[in-house]
Amino acid sequence: MNARGAGGLVFFLAGSPCIPPQFNPPNRATRAMLAAFIFLAVATTTYAAENGYDFTVTGEDGEVLGSGKILLPFKLGADGKGTVEWQFTPTQTASTNSYWLSAKARLAAGNGKANAECKASWFTLDFNPGWADNNVTVSWAVDKEGSGTLYFGDFSGGHPCALFRIARRAEHEAPRSGDPALPSIPIRGSNAISSATGAPPDERDRQVLEVLLLHLLSDPKLDLTKVPPEGATIVLHARTPEKTGFLMSEQIHSDIRKRTLPDDTEKDLRRRNTPAEAKSGRYEAVTAYYTNLGFAAGIVVTNLSEIWQDRRSFRSFEDAHPKARGWLEAYLPGYSEDGTHAIVRGGVGPWAHAAMLTAVLEKRRGKWVVKWYDIAFYL
Repeated sequence: MNARGAGGLVFFLAGSPCIPPQFNPPNRATRAMLAAFIFLAVATTTYAAENGYDFTVTGEDGEVLGSGKILLPFKLGADGKGTVEWQFTPTQTASTNSYWLSAKARLAAGNGKANAECKASWFTLDFNPGWADNNVTVSWAVDKEGSGTLYFGDFSGGHPCALFRIARRAEHEAPRSGDPALPSIPIRGSNAISSATGAPPDERDRQVLEVLLLHLLSDPKLDLTKVPPEGATIVLHARTPEKTGFLMSEQIHSDIRKRTLPDDTEKDLRRRNTPAEAKSGRYEAVTAYYTNLGFAAGIVVTNLSEIWQDRRSFRSFEDAHPKARGWLEAYLPGYSEDGTHAIVRGGVGPWAHAAMLTAVLEKRRGKWVVKWYDIAFYL
């Protein structure tokens, strides 16, 4: 058994306009036309809010190179094409890929229009329509990959230079009240997506997972890949586990042996990761993605599914991530009612068989710290 098996622009109508004293009230026909226009504007706003997405651009090592917002003319993953509005703000992080500097310069305007198309789940984005040279494009098999590839194009062809990730809304999720218009970029701590009943990852989740991952990264006792802590990375799988078998009380307590868990954390852990409509005995889990949570340097968020499916080599993970000290496939954390304790449960590797981590964190003076963690290696 293993952890994977069981386990924009958005337009707002800003209240009443300022009416000058000389303003003459419109006649009935004009009022009707204005009403129709306002109706269409509101309809457009609703459509825009549903198809506005946060995105991040990262290097192969997981460093965030920039972030922004994009307004698509269709839902991500659905067939469609058209013009999009985008905004992008680069970070100061340097990339070892020389083509990224050219791509970054091409996006230096910070906002603009692009062409987007999605057909049979193949998503393409052309940031500089009509340019055969000095162009930035994205290609992404959204049904198979957790991120797409961002290219810088010149007359010699397209050169991969970064990864492009979009945070997806759940299909049933209505736009949140207070969602910012496109020019605002509250990327760090933005919600990723949950496609089943349950809260999506939030800022508290980001803080807890970041503290735990950095703790594991620096712990010399963690020796999954023989990579020393200095200059290393640690990988977080892009989504939560697909089953909740490893969240059953008997399994957890068997793994942690004589250790105890803070009150209510275990119950909250199962609640957050189990859909409200889940059927008994099927161990159904909510689907949540961590791809748009801005983690600290050293933490790489990526889709490991293809690596796990590659049975040709036990070292598939090490070959793909030679600087990584290991990976974590984390459930959404559980919390105590008073908010002072958290529990994290997730698969870790690489390991010949399954291995499960259980960690308890405590909030001290407003900051999360790792109280203890334990890894159960299954033989």
